[in-house]
Amino acid sequence: MRDWTKYNQSLINRGNFFLLISEDVLKTWQEPRTSPGRKRYSDLLIQTLLTLRCSLRMTLRSVQGMAKGLVQWLQKCLPVPNYSCLCKRMPALKNTLPKLSQRRPSVLLVDSSGLKSYGCEEWLRFTHQIKTKSRWIKVHISLDESSQEVINYEISEAYGSDARHLPILIEKAPNTIREVIADGAYDTQGCREAIAKKGAKALIRPRKGSLIGRQSYPGSKERDEAGQMVRALGNDHLALSIWKTLTRYGRRSLVETFFSRLKGRFGSRIQSKTLRCQEVEVGLKILLLNRDISLMTRKN
Repeated sequence: MRDWTKYNQSLINRGNFFLLISEDVLKTWQEPRTSPGRKRYSDLLIQTLLTLRCSLRMTLRSVQGMAKGLVQWLQKCLPVPNYSCLCKRMPALKNTLPKLSQRRPSVLLVDSSGLKSYGCEEWLRFTHQIKTKSRWIKVHISLDESSQEVINYEISEAYGSDARHLPILIEKAPNTIREVIADGAYDTQGCREAIAKKGAKALIRPRKGSLIGRQSYPGSKERDEAGQMVRALGNDHLALSIWKTLTRYGRRSLVETFFSRLKGRFGSRIQSKTLRCQEVEVGLKILLLNRDISLMTRKN
């Protein structure tokens, strides 16, 4: 970002809140009850209300109250789903969410970060020495370097392995990728084989003290070349810094910037408690951020 005036104005415009109700939402507000077990409210309506919940950081009860206010404002005689209905319908939205991005990236950035799902805030823990347990989830994402939009994401428990989820993200990625950049946590045989199978080159920071030339598998050539370059430069912290500069490894910081945006916009705590609901909540938040980035790019 270079035009700071436009970027600053785009941040101000985020607070310019106005609400446009799509005709599709009103037309499909209720689904025809052709059978006793059929849903009363459409998936689009549930998704719209949950998106507002994520955007405004509201509870499900507050969303129900806001929906009633919208119906009165529109002067429509429509029923409103209660908070219990929103909670029960939320897990089923995982397969109906729209695609995160239409981009077909050539350089993919992969990383993960944690969100707290249970536990007290750090200030209470620090000032009152509270020793309560905290629970976290880990969000794994693949990011397009050029647009900085998330292409795919995965959710796991806090102890979930980063290297285990990279092959899943690579498999879902478009066939246009030519390079994958990741940190040393992904310096494993399985990750490099998955990247090579996709026809891409792996730019992964070699681990300290890693052996070179001991194994031969798809993607091992890039690993050996990176290790040999670091050793030739001195095999120390300065050598690793030079290797990062020569290979433009610093582009990986863009994925950390996205996590900073995610937590700055929606907070570092996730509201949902079950893993299936957490997948939907994270997906909606990423959708909102991708749209923010897309609108900002168009205006600039």
